[in-house]
Formats: sequence, structure tokens, C-alpha cells
Amino acid sequence: SFGSCIEQLEALLHGSLQAESLDTKLYYVDNVISRFKALCFETQMSIPDVFVWMMSGTSRIAYTRIPIHEIIYTPNEHGRGKHCGRAASFFLKKPRKEKVGAHLALNMWFGKFEHVAGAFKTPSGSEVTVYAETYENQLSFMGNWTTKMLPRPKFSDVSGKYEIPKESFAPPDGWNFDGDWVVSVDKAITFDNEQGLTEFREAVFEGQTRNPGAKWSAKSTETWWTDEKGETSPPIDDVPCKEGWKWTTDWVLDIQRAVDSQGFEYADDADMGSYGPVERNYHLARRRLWARVRERTTPEGNVGWVQFQSKTDEDRDPEGWEYSKLFTTKFHLKEKTFDMVRRRRWNRKLVSEVPVPITFTVFKDIDDKDKDNAERFNIAPRIMTEYPPQDVRKYQLRAYLYQARGLLGADPTGYSDPYARVIFGNRSGVTQIIKQTCSPLWDTTVVLDNIEICREPEDIAICPPDVIIEVFDEDPLHEGLHDKIKKIQHKKAKGESPDAEVIGLSHFKSKSRASALVHHDKLGRVVCKPRLIQPPFAMDSGTRLTWFEIAGVKRSKGDLLAAFELFEIGGGELPPLPRIENKRLIVPDHIRPKLARTRVEFLTWGLRDLAAYKMASVDSPHLEVEIGGQSLVIEKIKSVKKHSNFKNPHNFIDVMLPVDEIYLPPINIRVLDNRSFGYTPLIGVCSVKNYGQYRTSYEALMELNEHMQTLARNANKEMNLEDPTTASLTELELSAEMDSRSATPNDGDVKEDAVQVKTAPAQVDAVVLEVGGDAETENSSKSAVKKSQSTDGHQQKPPEPGVVATEPPLKNTPPKTKQDDDVHKDPDDVLVSDWWSKYYEAIGGDPKLKRLFRERNLPTIKLYDRELEKEFNFNDVMQTIPISKPDNDISSDEGSDDEEDKGEGGGSSHRVGYFKGSMKIYEITEEMYEAGRKEQPKLLFSNLPTNQSLDVLIRVYVAAAVGLTPLDFGGSVDPYLVVKCGRTTISDKDKYIRRNVNPIFGRMFQVRAKLPRDSKVSVSVFDHDLIGSNDMIGSTMIDVEDRYLSWRRASCGVSQQYIKKRSSKDRWRDSLKPVDILKRMCLLKGWTSPQFRRDAQGNLKVLVGGEVHILEKKGPLQLKQGAENASVVPSTKPSSERNELALQVLHKNGVTPEHLETRTLYNDDCPGIPQGLLHMWIDIFPYNESIPAPIVINPREPEKYVLRVVIWNTEDVILEETNIMGDEMSDIYVRTYLEGMKKKMQETDVHYRSLTGVGNFNWRMIYPMDFIIQENKMVQEKKLKFWHIEKTISKVDPILHVEVMDKDVFSKDDKLGWVHLDLSRLPAPRRTAKTCTLDMYEQDDGWISLFDRRKAQGFWAVYDDSLGTRELTGKVEMELEILTEAEAIERPAGKGREEPSALDPPQRPETSFNWLTNPWKVFVLLVWRKYKWYIILGLLVILLLIFVVLMAYTAPAAINNAIFSG
Repeated sequence: SFGSCIEQLEALLHGSLQAESLDTKLYYVDNVISRFKALCFETQMSIPDVFVWMMSGTSRIAYTRIPIHEIIYTPNEHGRGKHCGRAASFFLKKPRKEKVGAHLALNMWFGKFEHVAGAFKTPSGSEVTVYAETYENQLSFMGNWTTKMLPRPKFSDVSGKYEIPKESFAPPDGWNFDGDWVVSVDKAITFDNEQGLTEFREAVFEGQTRNPGAKWSAKSTETWWTDEKGETSPPIDDVPCKEGWKWTTDWVLDIQRAVDSQGFEYADDADMGSYGPVERNYHLARRRLWARVRERTTPEGNVGWVQFQSKTDEDRDPEGWEYSKLFTTKFHLKEKTFDMVRRRRWNRKLVSEVPVPITFTVFKDIDDKDKDNAERFNIAPRIMTEYPPQDVRKYQLRAYLYQARGLLGADPTGYSDPYARVIFGNRSGVTQIIKQTCSPLWDTTVVLDNIEICREPEDIAICPPDVIIEVFDEDPLHEGLHDKIKKIQHKKAKGESPDAEVIGLSHFKSKSRASALVHHDKLGRVVCKPRLIQPPFAMDSGTRLTWFEIAGVKRSKGDLLAAFELFEIGGGELPPLPRIENKRLIVPDHIRPKLARTRVEFLTWGLRDLAAYKMASVDSPHLEVEIGGQSLVIEKIKSVKKHSNFKNPHNFIDVMLPVDEIYLPPINIRVLDNRSFGYTPLIGVCSVKNYGQYRTSYEALMELNEHMQTLARNANKEMNLEDPTTASLTELELSAEMDSRSATPNDGDVKEDAVQVKTAPAQVDAVVLEVGGDAETENSSKSAVKKSQSTDGHQQKPPEPGVVATEPPLKNTPPKTKQDDDVHKDPDDVLVSDWWSKYYEAIGGDPKLKRLFRERNLPTIKLYDRELEKEFNFNDVMQTIPISKPDNDISSDEGSDDEEDKGEGGGSSHRVGYFKGSMKIYEITEEMYEAGRKEQPKLLFSNLPTNQSLDVLIRVYVAAAVGLTPLDFGGSVDPYLVVKCGRTTISDKDKYIRRNVNPIFGRMFQVRAKLPRDSKVSVSVFDHDLIGSNDMIGSTMIDVEDRYLSWRRASCGVSQQYIKKRSSKDRWRDSLKPVDILKRMCLLKGWTSPQFRRDAQGNLKVLVGGEVHILEKKGPLQLKQGAENASVVPSTKPSSERNELALQVLHKNGVTPEHLETRTLYNDDCPGIPQGLLHMWIDIFPYNESIPAPIVINPREPEKYVLRVVIWNTEDVILEETNIMGDEMSDIYVRTYLEGMKKKMQETDVHYRSLTGVGNFNWRMIYPMDFIIQENKMVQEKKLKFWHIEKTISKVDPILHVEVMDKDVFSKDDKLGWVHLDLSRLPAPRRTAKTCTLDMYEQDDGWISLFDRRKAQGFWAVYDDSLGTRELTGKVEMELEILTEAEAIERPAGKGREEPSALDPPQRPETSFNWLTNPWKVFVLLVWRKYKWYIILGLLVILLLIFVVLMAYTAPAAINNAIFSG
């Protein structure tokens, strides 16, 4: 929003961003400007844009589109369009083609009708007039002009489509006629074609006719001559040059048309036929076009001045008629022989008292009486601005064109022959042509005089008219024709007649005619504003040269250094014109740049990654360097495949260059290949525009060097050096020492730490290593090396390239000895026991790890969040400059110049290679220049590393990847690594990681390479697929040569401490010791060798780069007992002190520390879009040095552990059920499982009928687990989905889930409570159930690690937090024990209460049983004991009731029997 833009601006000026760097401020300023531009444009503009079409007859040939917001009017001056009511330049385009057709100067206004009164700002005295317009048309018939048989109405519009009768013309509503109809000649045809031009091409047709059946020969043909308009013309040798002009070329054939090889085109008839390039037997006429260029003669001292005047009345028809062959062809003023039609324009002035809209309604059929139904059209009148003669001001434009840079190389040579045309109003002028350059130095002043501008000077000062500069390239039209011309001249010189094939070419009398066969390609255009100089005019008006962008249709095509001044003629005496040199006006001295003698030293190191040219590889290229109009040729490379560096990389050239950096011309570098038969095609070009970084001062560098030498001499005089051999080393001796000296420590260092590699170049090319980190593995590595050596001292044949040599992966903790069986290592020692502890400390995941490194003063590694080359400048010795394909296609606007600088992710198809080199540019005196011409001068490039081929061992360490783009269904990926260097490719697809977008690779790839041939290392990540080909996720490219040559020691990051102990994980890992690295840095930076000495107090000092550094003493490290892999106390030996001091100086000077870099992966299928990140680094070791053992970065292997959980009892468990007797009870059991292993859940038996919340179990559960103790993570391998073929490895926290359940028979079991116990951070258990509360989970202390304690027993509270707050629901008495796999085998135990080590059955109450299996026991224990008397009484009552019933039932029968029987 607008408010946020304002807030950001305030922050830049007065807020938080005020203290930021200049680059940061520029970034925010550019961001604010872009946002303001986006806000200024109305995205929902409902008014359509304006289209202006150029018509030719009824055809649309070109157009321009003007956005409506650029010409819209509002009363608020700040809300108007930028072109509203002002003259502006617009360029036409051809439909469906992005080619420029013409230039228009338009004054447009769009707004409401109520604001039309102030639409156009015109000078006082001028008048905007409106004219009605119609054209009177006639046809020539039998020599008479008539209106019969006309193809258009007698009176019509200009197109002849609509009839506009003059007699019955009615003015629109609100308008009246002012005066009668008058004939008005179109001013556009009152000027000849050459008007306004300083150079014009005269063209004459040579025609021939023959009789039917005759041949084209001199005897049987009749020759005739006409001009381009068809008028009779004298032969070309008799054509006179017009007054005020002079011929500049001879007559030449124009064959850039649809003609045959001799330039002829053929027709049936010479007068009415249609000409074509193919000859037929029935053709009786043919013609060809001859052209000759003439140049306007200018007044003395006014080069570039142009006369401009209209035709006189003698050249016009007295009645105002315009003539043409057809209505669709071009009209002219004077009647000619073959003219068949004519027309004249009638105008009548219209006036209106108040501004009202004006349009004419025209009917399609004028005779239609029903006007309401007739088709009608609206036609706009002719509106003109008329100025009185006294208000027309004349101006003079002076265009100072100094030079251009970065032009397109339109020729096959990669250069152009550029010249510039300046257009202002109706005037134009050109510069001279500079041959074969992309940075022409014109140094020309083009003067355009008598330019009429009908505007107020104040308005011109605010918004002057546009100056248009078009840059062209002049090229020969037809190379084959040059050979024909030379052939004719050669035969004529011998007196022979030319062949009939080239009849007509005899008119060429000199070679200069052949040079006129040229065409002009447009390179680009500049549109700019001149500076109006107000009178009185001074010699120096303050105008300065400025760079203007030469724009193509879609992209920039170079820059123009120019300035423009506009003077009003008559406002005073104009400043004198600059002096003339070589027939041109040069740029005035007060404007032209100040030049100085400059020496440019070139370090042409070599060429890299050259692409094939015309299906053939580039094998022997050489360079051509151009700067300031001078060139330098660099000796060719014999074979790029074998050695791509130049033999003599150091060259120089002395040129005159501007002192001010803004005016510096570019340095153009061309790469050409040397092929058979002298063929040297242009392979690529590159242009260095901004080379201010290469500018330096020769005197300052010499003074600095002398000052450093003085400091060194003074230090030697003060006291004796401790190591005189170091101080006396010369540069050559030091360089030789760097090539031959071994890095094996001298003073007591362990020599076995480095594996001596002195092999021939044909040995191991590539190998992937997995190496262990303990002493046992290193000994096995050394023994393997020894076994690989034969008895004669030479190594046996190594594995073939790409072979994977592996060793069994080792645990990350040292093996236990017998003395360690009962004594476990300190857990803090385990956390810092391997390289991965440094990695996790660098990424900042564990605060405890950072604290340990800080307290123990352990060396760390630096993790950079981007590529290392973006953090450090490895171009201190040389730069890598992209080489682009020559842009010979003028019409192509694909791509942009910025594409050549794109890094990974934005590759360019125009890039054909890279140039490695550098420059030093500095001013020199004339004495130095003259001395350099006599003998080789002393140059600044010195102490360079050797550019010969070098065998190196490259180790690529890849730790992990982050955020890989998923390619598989379900959002996963199976990544593996592929490393490529030169012709060696190593694929690690057998070790792909299953379904992980953040994989831990822990891989080291070892490749043998030869620099500079194998200067690039590519690391790619692929997705493994079981079916189909594997897809590449992304890749990154690393330039190892830049890292090796840099003084920053990026070939092997410098550790923080110099540790010699071989068993330490932080041991010194470079092939050179710190003192040797410091010597190498001084050598490459041009400093004297480091000089060590001790002061009176015994402190060790070193003099480096003119500064004295003192060894900083550090106290001994406080290490715990048994910290075997921690850093050791530095040695106090003199040599160790020197190394420690050298290491201190190296870090202060900004060498590359031990590091991990984050490299972004890119894929060509998704250019510019990151596909993930890699954490990695690269080590480079030359084979002429001792190569140290590799760093162990194997992924941490989990150890086998067994977790034994014994559930003893539960207490105070809530009772959620009620039995039939109304008692609260629960059928309690406990189940447990580890995180991620819910399917392997184990549970106890059920304690039925718990009436008090007490449960007795005595139940053992056993969980085997894979655990990485340093990371506190369990490693699990399982299938994520049932359809997955392979299992997925994942890391989870060691969490034990304990749940107390209530057993239900006919419904799902209920959870009564639960607790999640992190085994690495376990709350200490309580001894009694009474002291077990929820406070145990909220205390700050009292936490233990089961992996440290190995066993814990007591009560843990279970709770219910389903409602958001924890509620105590019971307590569980458990025993947790963690054992290693070996310990579990030694002390076996069974699950539940099984053997071995079976647990006793629990003593549960009698009420604890399953009622389904013992229903009678349920009755006895639950019903009888409580309700037995009620049951007995009930039974007695029932018996009594039975007795009474039976008695009542039998009594009547007994009584009846007694009565009747008795």
C-alpha cells in the first residue's frame, strides 16, 4: 500500500534502516520505487487504449498502441498522463512482428468535454483551426480528364470509400463555415525525397526490350533508361549531380531485390507489365536498378548542417492537382506521361463560438432517401494548429556523440561496422563509420540547424522534443558479387572481354564501386531529451556526457555516451563550433572526457567448458582482446582437452583511457578457434563494462611493498629471528617448497596420521569410502595400504574408476574394554565423541551441545547458509567471466545480457564457456610508457601460482540434505547422490535413503582429478524409482579450481585449533601445517615471508603484511575423566607455538575456516526454483603433498538396546463402574508401547473387581530398540503404508507410553489414565504412592536419563488431560531398566511371568476374578456374604408360602372325603 511505502521511506531516512550499508539502502530504495510504479498504474482501467495505424491504401502496415493512462487529463496537474497535451515520440510496429516501422511525433489529449478548452498548450498568437475536407477525383480517358468511369465517387474522403459532395456539405451542429472552399495542396508531397537528408541514393533503371523469339544481346535488344518514377532518364554515365550535392560512390547494381544473378527482373511489357525475377520465353522486357550515393555539400565549418526547403511554384500544378498512375499509388505534383488519375484537396474552415464536439456523419449510399435506415459513419475533420510567422522559432541542435559500448556483433567476426544517425524534428545527421568494433569511438559533433519549433521556450526547457539516435551496422550486400567485379577487372586488365553472364558489370570502373554494395542493419535506438541552453551563451555551459541505453525491442543492445544541447537561433551569438579533425567536428574539449596513458595488465589464465561449434569441439582456441581502440592477441592453446590454460598468461597493453571511471570503454574479449586450413571461426565473446574493481595505483603498490620491506629490515635489526630459514626464503624457493614439502609433522608429530600418496596419474580415479573413527579402524586402513604395496615399494593396481571400496560401518562410541563393563562413560563425553556432534552444534539444535563445546573450548565448524563462493571472494587471484554466443542476429531479441551472469538455476542457452583471468589497470607516466616499449617493464602481477596441470585428490563430503522436492506419490522421495568430476561419475544409488525429504547422507566421495581439465565438480541428488528411470531432483556445480588457487585456503577449511593427537576427532586435517599455509598466503598476496621472533618477555611474535601479531596464551582445558576424543592442551614446543600463532594470524586475515556450506539444488526443468539444500564441503589435496586420512562422517549407527518394563502395582486408580450391588469397581490392567510402535503394544493381565483402585500385576514387558545415544533418538524401520514394498527408516523420541485401562466385555475398554515418559528425560520416580503427585512433572530438577541410570523403580502418576488440564487418575509402580544387547543376552528374562527369571504371581484379593468363568464364585463372594440372612429368610418365607398354598389346595378335598366317607 501507499502507507507502507511511506513508512519504508521514513525508515530509510530517519528510522532503523539509516545505519544499514549502502547496498542495503539501494535495495530498499529500488523496492520502494517499484512499488510506487505499481501503485501509479491503474490495473482496472476500463477505458481501452488508443491505437494509431499507418495505412497504405486499405492495408494496415504499422501501428502503435498508446495506453490511455498516458494521455488522460485531470484538473490536478500531478494526476495527468505523462504525454497529455505534449508532443511525444511513438514508434510504429508491424503487425505480428516486433520490428520498428516508423517514428511519429504526436500531441494527444484525452479527457472530459468540459476540460477541452485547455487541452493543448499553444504559444500566444497561434490558433487551432478545423477544416472540412473532401477530395475531387478525375480519370484520364482518351487524353481527356473526366469524372466518368471513376472507381470512386467524384468527391470523396482520402480513401475514396465514402462520398463527400462539396456542394451539399452541411456543417455539424454548433459549427459554421468561415469562408469558401479553397484548394489545399498536401504539404507532404511538396518536398523531394532527399529533403532533410545529408545523404541520398540516386536510382536509375536500365531497361531492355526484345522482339519475340530474339535473345538478350546487344544487337537484338533496345536499351532505355528511366528513373524510379518511370520518367525518362539519361544513361547513368550522363546523370548530372544536383546543385549543392556531390557524388560519393560510383554506380552499382542493386541486387538486394527479387532479381536474378545479373540484377534483372522480367515482364511481358515494358510499360504496363508486372516485373518478376524469373525469366520466361514470352517475356519481352527486362530491367535492373543502378544506384549511386550523393552527399549534400555543407557550408564551411558546419559539418552536419542540413538545408530543407519545399518545392517552388514552378514544380506545382497551377490548379492544385496531384497526379498518379492509380489511386492506390503515390501522388506527385507534376503531371507525367503515364499518369491515369488525379485529385485535389478542397478545404473549408469551420468555426464555433463555444467548444463542441465535431464529427461529420457520412452515409454509405448518398442517394438513399431513407436516411434513418442508411448506413452511416463518423469522420473526424482535419484539425491543425496555425502559427503566425513571427511565432515560429528556429533552433540549432548540437549532438555530441563520443562513443558507444556493448554493441551487438552483427558480423561473423563478432564485430560491427557501426555508425549513428541523429534525428531531431525533420532534420537528421550521421556520424562516420568505425570498422570492426563493438565499442566505436566516434568523437563527433552532429549539428542540425534551422529546426522550427512552435512552442514557448519555457515549455521547451521543461519538456524539450525528443532526440532520436539510431545505431546501424553497415555490411556488404553480396559477397559473391565482389568476386565477379574483381573477375571483370582482371579480364579487362588482360584485354579480354567479360563473360556474357556478367553483361552490364563493365560499368564498374574501380574497386570503390564494389564497396558501395552495402546494407544497413539497425542495432538499436536511443530516445533522450536535449538540454536547452538559455542566452547569453557561454563556451562551457556545464553539459556533461551521459550514458544512454541503446534499446532494442525487448532488451538492451548497448550504451551510448553522448550529450545534446539546443540553442535558439537569434537569441544571441552562438558558441563557436568545435574544431574539425579528419573531416568531422569533434566533441568540444570542455565536454569530452579527460584521457590519460594507462597500462592494462591481462592475466589470461585459461578457458573452461567451451561448447562445441558447428558440431565440432573447440580444441585450439586463442583470444583477441580489444580496449580503447587497440587490440591484443593471446597465443593459442595447443589442446584444450589436455591443458586448457594459456602458456604465457601474463600480457599487457598501453592505451589512452578516460580518467573518470564512468566514461571507461568496455574490454571486449573474443574467443576464436584455430582449425584446419587457416579457418578461425568466432566461438564466443564477452564484454567487461564495469572494471573499476581492476583499477589500482602503481605508485601506491610500489610504496606499500617498499614500506613492508622496510618494516622487515627493521625487525631483523632489532633482534635475531627465531627461524632464520623462514625469513630468508625467496619467492621462488618458497614456491618450490610448497610443491615439495610434506605436511607430516616434524617435532614429535605422529607420522602415521597421513597416508603418503606418491602415485602416477593413472591410478585410482574415483572411490567412495566409508571409514571408521577409532584407532582400530585407522590401523586397519594403514594395514590395507601396506598390503596394497608390493615388495618393491610400489602400490599394486588400484580399483577401476567408480569402484566402491567400503569398510564395515563402526559405532560412534569407542568399544568397551573389560574394565568398562561396570563403569559407564560420562554422557557428556558421548555427546561430543564424533564429528556429528560438531554438525549438530553448528545447526544449533541442542543447547546442551553448545554449552559443552563452549565450556570445554572444543573446536567447532562454521555452517554457512549459502554457497561458500558467495561468502568469500575466491576471485582474489582471477575471475570467471562467462563467454556468450556471438549475437549476430540483429532481429533477435531473445534473452538478455543479464542472462550471462546467472548462476545455478538460471542457466543461459547463449553461454558457450568461461574465461578465467584478471586485469590490473593503472595510469603510467610517459617515461614508463617509453621504457616499456624498449624492454619488458616490471608488472604488478607477480607471485602467481603455477598454471601447469596438477593432479589432485578431491574429497566431496555430503552430510545431509534439507527440504528436497518430493517427486513420488504421497509427497516423499528416495534420494541418493551422484558426483561427477570430468569424465568420472560416481553413483551412490545402492545406498539410497527411503522416503525422506530431509535425509542424512554422511557420505564421502573421493575422486582423482587433473586441474585445470577437471575444474568443476557436480553433486546431484536423484530420486530412486523401482519402476522406470530415476529422476534428478537437483544438482549443484562447484568450481574447485578457484578454491584451490585462492589464498583463502578454501581447498581445506582451517581448523580453530592445531591438534596433533592422532586419536582425536579434532586432529589437524590439512596437508600443510599452519606455518606453511601462512607462507603460501603471503606469497599469493605479494607479502614478504612471515618472520617469527621473541621479545624480551619471551612472547612469540610474527611479522605478516606489515603488522606484528603476538601469540595469545590460553589456559589449559578443563576436561573430565575419560574424555578421550576431546581437544587436548596445545603443546608448548617452539614449533607448536609457531603453528598456533600462524593459525591465529590466518583466522585474523580471513581464511576459510573449517566449515559446512549450504548449496542450493537446481533443476533445468524448473529454472530458478530451488529444489532443496545440501550441507556439504570439499577438500582438495595435490598429489605432490602428503594426503591426510579422511574425516569420518558416516551416519551414526544405532546401538541395540532392550527396555524391560515391570508393572508391579497400581494405586489410587479411579473407579468408573458400579456393580449390581452398587459398589464402585474397575477391572484394571496396564498396557505400554514405545513411540511409533503402537502395533507392538504389550499389556498385563486384568486385575478384576478392584474396589479400592489397587491393582497387582508383577508383569514384565520387553521392548528391543535401536537407539542413537548422541541424538537421543530411536531408529525404527517399518512400512508406512500396507502397499509399500520397502520399509522406511525414521527417528523418533524414546517415549514410553503407559496407559491404565478398564476392561469391558461388551464395549470398548476405557482409559483411566496415562503418562508419556521420555526415557532420556525421565522424572525421578517416587518411593511411596503417597508422595507421588502431578508435581513430579512440573519441577525444574529431579530429571534423570534412563540411559545414564540404566534402571529406575518407583511410582509414577497417571493423569487425564483430555479436557486440557491434568487430573490425577492413579499411580503406577513400575521398574524400568535399559540394557545393551550383550547385557540382555547375559541376563535373559521372559515376558509376563514366564521363564527365565520368572516373576512371582501377584497376591490379589479373592474378589479378583472373571465372572464369566466363575459365576458361582461371584455369587458366594459378592452376594452370599452380604445378603445370606436375607436369602435364608426369603427361602423360609417361600417354603411357608408353599406350605400354605398346598394346604389350601388340598384342604377342600380332604374335608369332602372326610364328610362323605366318614
